[in-house]
Amino acid sequence: MAKATKTKPKPRAKKKRGPTKPVRMRRLLKKCNEAWSRAVRHRDGKCLICGETKNLHAHHWIVSRARSRKYRFDIRNGVTLCYAHHLRGIHTEASLAFMLMITKAVTFITFEEAQAIAADATGDVSSPYTEEELTATLTALEALGPPAPEQ
Repeated sequence: MAKATKTKPKPRAKKKRGPTKPVRMRRLLKKCNEAWSRAVRHRDGKCLICGETKNLHAHHWIVSRARSRKYRFDIRNGVTLCYAHHLRGIHTEASLAFMLMITKAVTFITFEEAQAIAADATGDVSSPYTEEELTATLTALEALGPPAPEQ
């Protein structure tokens, strides 16, 4: 007597779906960060400390991006620094004298305006961004800076 063989059922065709909402939001947030960085670097064009034009980084200088939802993508909250001044000067030493050098080099915003932003930004990170807010922010930032590089 022959053994009955079990046949596997055919797998169902998977429905093609787009990315889930959390994935879309992360991608949109990343695009906003990149557009903000391009806009800040495009505005300044060089390191505000030494004048270097290669290997430029955008830095949140009034309030960190983690502390302010309102000013995270405001280009007035960004300065362009070269690699050496950004990573070695800001993120390792972060001295008051170094921050004062940046403040003196900035010409696109007054010290009083920066103080007002810092005072206004405290405690506004409680609610998450909506997809509509990020899409509008991305559109506005892309209009300020150079076009995104082709991938």
